[in-house]
Amino acid sequence: MKEMSKHKRARGFTLIELSVVIVIMGLLISGLALSYYSFYSSYQYKETYSQLVRLNDALSNFGSSSKSRLPYPSDPTQPVGSPNSGCECGVCNPLLEPAACFALQHVGMGGCFHNICKVPGGRHTKANPNAGNDPVYIGGFPWRTIDQTVTTNSGRAAVADTIDPWGYQINYAVSSGSLNASTYGQGYGVINIQSAPAPAGIDLVQPPDSVDYVLWSAGPNHMGAYTSNGVIGVPCTAGEADSENCLHQYNMVDALYNRVPGANYFDDIMMYSSFTLSQLWVFTAPGSNDIHNKNPGNVGVGTATPSEALDVNGTLYSQGEVSIEQVCPNAANSPNCWNPNLLAGSVPGSGQPNPSNNTVGVVCPGAGPNQTYYITGLQNGKIQCSSHPVALPQASANTSCSNGMAYGIGSNGQVLCGP
Repeated sequence: MKEMSKHKRARGFTLIELSVVIVIMGLLISGLALSYYSFYSSYQYKETYSQLVRLNDALSNFGSSSKSRLPYPSDPTQPVGSPNSGCECGVCNPLLEPAACFALQHVGMGGCFHNICKVPGGRHTKANPNAGNDPVYIGGFPWRTIDQTVTTNSGRAAVADTIDPWGYQINYAVSSGSLNASTYGQGYGVINIQSAPAPAGIDLVQPPDSVDYVLWSAGPNHMGAYTSNGVIGVPCTAGEADSENCLHQYNMVDALYNRVPGANYFDDIMMYSSFTLSQLWVFTAPGSNDIHNKNPGNVGVGTATPSEALDVNGTLYSQGEVSIEQVCPNAANSPNCWNPNLLAGSVPGSGQPNPSNNTVGVVCPGAGPNQTYYITGLQNGKIQCSSHPVALPQASANTSCSNGMAYGIGSNGQVLCGP
């Protein structure tokens, strides 16, 4: 019998199978890419905000230095590392800097000097001796001036912090009142910040037009921002919420992060400072550490329409004691709300019957010589009085408990005592 040999045929992928594998790999790669993109975008946003915090601290340290003011912007067209980059008024030579700043101060409104622009602010203040609204200066961040002025190791300005993660310079706008030592920190800011849509959004600072300075990154779309080489990469375009910050004007926009194309697109990252004086909080008495709020209106927490002095829509929690005259579940139930004055003290009109509820605060009305109505209980936070009067207790009657405790009032109006 002849033995037959068996042969195994080698089998590879068909075109259909290979296509399926490629599609699956593509889906996996696209999913990983999307996750990485989301992670990296979040990182860029957080890193930019951290940079703004460090630059803001540097400005604060510069203001508290011997200068006692804020610096002018720098020339944003100077490439990073060039001799005049990062210096206020666009000049790093200490002998030429005063003349440059003088020229910048006297440039006409709407004009620029060393690519630092001067625009009218939102109001006129005492910091401006000239007629018209105070000027606002807009340009690059003066990191080198701050670094050379601040002598402490912390709170100095690093050039790396002035370039956002997308490779573009951080912008800097400052009110003129903050540039002078005699008016710095006195509430002479003239920049305004609004919500979208501009220019008819809601003012985000009170009073309006009171911001001293603004730091901002143009974000992922880089609109109007200068590169590290001093070149505008993406020109300003209209039709988006963040277009207002590209126009070099005093009225700026800070809106919700939104990268959906259209009128609500906003990807700028901002930080601003406003110094305002408030007369709402005053000391209770001379020499006292207690303060009180003079606000004549109502305060709402979780509600846009407060109807009481403090109207809370939610749960109010306190780790300590709360001293308050009256707490009600809502304004509609205020007439039925418990009033501690019913037991702890009199209320206006105490002792006189109230026609609306036949109660009189903490006592029931008298009923003639040696007679009185007496309290029978509480209902809906109001004292209820008896329907018939009783004789007043005699002086020798038991009106207090020498032993035990009071547990009620008898029909004759006398206090009932027990163990």
